[in-house]
Amino acid sequence: MGLAYFDGDDNGDFYDISPTKVGNPPLLVAPMATSGNYPNLYANGHEVGNLVQMQPFIINPMTGSRLESADDHLPVDPGNVKYGANFDFPGGVTPQEEFLLQNYGKVFFYEVNVFEAGTFIGNYILHPEIATLPGGLGNHWEPVTDPVGTHVQGNMPALGSFDLYYINHPIAQWTEWDPNFGGGNPGSPYNNQCDSHEVVFHVPMPLQSHAIIGGSVPKTIGMGFTHHPFTLWQGSSLDLRTY
Repeated sequence: MGLAYFDGDDNGDFYDISPTKVGNPPLLVAPMATSGNYPNLYANGHEVGNLVQMQPFIINPMTGSRLESADDHLPVDPGNVKYGANFDFPGGVTPQEEFLLQNYGKVFFYEVNVFEAGTFIGNYILHPEIATLPGGLGNHWEPVTDPVGTHVQGNMPALGSFDLYYINHPIAQWTEWDPNFGGGNPGSPYNNQCDSHEVVFHVPMPLQSHAIIGGSVPKTIGMGFTHHPFTLWQGSSLDLRTY
């Protein structure tokens, strides 16, 4: 997992830009370059695209697991877990990095080891499909660039490095969507516009599903998005399943 948002300026200071949507200046939440408190999330001198590994967890046959915070972005704080366990980091992160992940982080990839009756079947790396990113990089996706204009890459150790993009709608004042007002109708109070500044890895190969081979019954392991029926993407999550 890593930081979910890019503030638009890879200068070593991580800002929360959401206050600008209500007329306030951006809020500096992490002086990453100067404080020395972010050795993992500011690796390679970039504010985003640096991943840390969470602890493994086991899902037994015919069962499921749900990990959700009561009101944080990620269930990092054990005292603020709504479902399941909190995320822990066996490689170690600083308290300041835990705070950032708790409030501004997201899961980018899942690495899954599949077993059947105690026998190892296979290892699979899953990444959700970003359907609007390929084909011209439209829908307001912009490259994450450093101060000299170089396209910044994020590294996934098991797969390699990939270009980073973030959603940046130059007109939208907030991220808003309402199923009763579709298509960006100019007369609607909700124009279905997104200005979240959310970061994604541009992974060109299909990783949202894999065929599980070698087991007694053919199966597929897949990953998709699940959104809240009322808050939609504001309460969205990654959904990992076998079928």
